[in-house]
Amino acid sequence: MAEVEHAASIRPMPGNSVGGDAAVILEIGEVLWAVVIDVLGHGPDAYELALRVVDQVQRVHPVGPGSLLEELHREFLGSRGFGAAVVSVDKRDGRVCHAGVGNVVARTLCGGERRFVSSYGVVGLRFRTPKEETVQLPHDGLVVMYTDGVSNRFGLAEYPMICSHEASEVVDTIAAWFGKDHDDAGFMALRYKATAAS
Repeated sequence: MAEVEHAASIRPMPGNSVGGDAAVILEIGEVLWAVVIDVLGHGPDAYELALRVVDQVQRVHPVGPGSLLEELHREFLGSRGFGAAVVSVDKRDGRVCHAGVGNVVARTLCGGERRFVSSYGVVGLRFRTPKEETVQLPHDGLVVMYTDGVSNRFGLAEYPMICSHEASEVVDTIAAWFGKDHDDAGFMALRYKATAAS
């Protein structure tokens, strides 16, 4: 049976013990849901909101990435706000659906490179209805999701082994090589294993 390897790294801004970046995984039936958020600001106040968002995500039964973001916007309207990206991966066929708002990036690598488009705005503050995009992942295809505490300047040229490393090693390597010293840094990797049982 196919599976989706997943791993995440969350690091507060150096000098702080906590921060506003967070990552959540939900597995509902044959679909894996991944959510990465970046709360505005740093430190304990941002961390407190991040915990509330994580708790809310874990309580819902998502219908689609866009509708989940709309639900979070309604729930946290009037808060300090946050950027977010939501990805669903159907284990049966590798179909990926994405929606995002704000500064959290989602990209595919290894078998086709694509950067998903996020809507302008801040969840809980200024919100434009997010657009859902769907792509097909091949076996060993990779989705990476990260906050603006991680540099955009990585790809196959800068990290040639990214397509052969397990998700946990990808996360550790990106966090070490491309995490910024002046911000919280959140990173998640999802690798689709279409032939895991063969």
